[in-house]
Amino acid sequence: PCPKSHAVGAFLKEIGLFQYTEPLLRSGFDDMETLLEIEDGHMKDLGIPPGHVLKLKKRLREFARSHGEDPQGAADDASTDFGASDLPHDMALPVPGPPTADMRALVRRSWEQIVASGSTVLG
Repeated sequence: PCPKSHAVGAFLKEIGLFQYTEPLLRSGFDDMETLLEIEDGHMKDLGIPPGHVLKLKKRLREFARSHGEDPQGAADDASTDFGASDLPHDMALPVPGPPTADMRALVRRSWEQIVASGSTVLG
């Protein structure tokens, strides 16, 4: 394996998700730069369970911050949007980047479920 894919395996081993090394490498996530761009749909397609998805996303955010990178345009916790500047630093609200296709699909499915249940008017 090339040194870049070795970095992916080492990262996954460190966070306790080594079992996903081969599927991720086969799917083209063979360096940390690419792995930092992974989306929920990719992980779902690979059969990664929701709890491991959360763990991987959290550890990727931590990795990106510690290496001065910005995964998928993620905002810094100390962002000033949405009044976060009024909060103590450890309570700052994270501000999401632009909506992804996964986010749009989730909102659309949620709305379809509301409409299907007959709850088109809330209040």
